[in-house]
Amino acid sequence: MHGQGVYTYANGNKLTGVWQNGELAEGKGSYTFPGGDRYEGEWRQGLMHGQGVYSAQDGTRLAGFWDRDQYKGEKQPAGSR
Repeated sequence: MHGQGVYTYANGNKLTGVWQNGELAEGKGSYTFPGGDRYEGEWRQGLMHGQGVYSAQDGTRLAGFWDRDQYKGEKQPAGSR
């Protein structure tokens, strides 16, 4: 896979972004879970990393900085990039 595209997993999850040599490249993209939850934002090494928004079907919304798939809050920690 190379270039802009969508990868749909067997379980229904969808990962949208820019691909390089079969891997999700660093930059912006989105991940949609089968139940409808969605993350949209920055990625690094295949993980949610940087500024992004996670929206859950139950109305929960986490907007801010993510560090290796973990939500860290509204502001980017100093020295994290």
